[in-house]
Amino acid sequence: MRVLFQSRRDAFDCYGGDTTQMMQTKKYLEKLGAEVFVDLSLDPDLSQMSFDLVHIFNIQNADYALIQLKNAKKYNLPVVLSTIYWDMNNGKVSSSVKSIFRNFYRSIPYSFLKHIPLYSKTSTGRRRYRYDKMSDMLAMADLLLPNSVAESEQLALHFLMPSIRQKI
Repeated sequence: MRVLFQSRRDAFDCYGGDTTQMMQTKKYLEKLGAEVFVDLSLDPDLSQMSFDLVHIFNIQNADYALIQLKNAKKYNLPVVLSTIYWDMNNGKVSSSVKSIFRNFYRSIPYSFLKHIPLYSKTSTGRRRYRYDKMSDMLAMADLLLPNSVAESEQLALHFLMPSIRQKI
């Protein structure tokens, strides 16, 4: 099996948990006999490389990773997504109040909101834009690999996608 691993372009310059996970997964897949290649570019030409699948790490870098995912899909390759996600917005406001607001806010299409003057320039607008990109990634991936049951539940609840549970 030939597998292409992709992650953020600075994965080896700003080494983080996603890089550790990627390199450890590579190490153990190779021990099982898989050929694993790492390419951090946005849209490599995959037509001549005969990969069996593409594995992308970390949805929190959605600007970059979504382009990589769409590129893999352009070549009709299955995509595995190690989500590496945790919602860090749980502050002092009760989770039920946040949940009600979040569900209402997320029901409004970004395509509508982005036409409101200066909306996309606000921190809320930027968060929503990022949220929509992460949602697209979750929907487009063929298989999701969260790191825990708690992470998978966060994904299902925060992205209002109970169907995510079926892709795990």
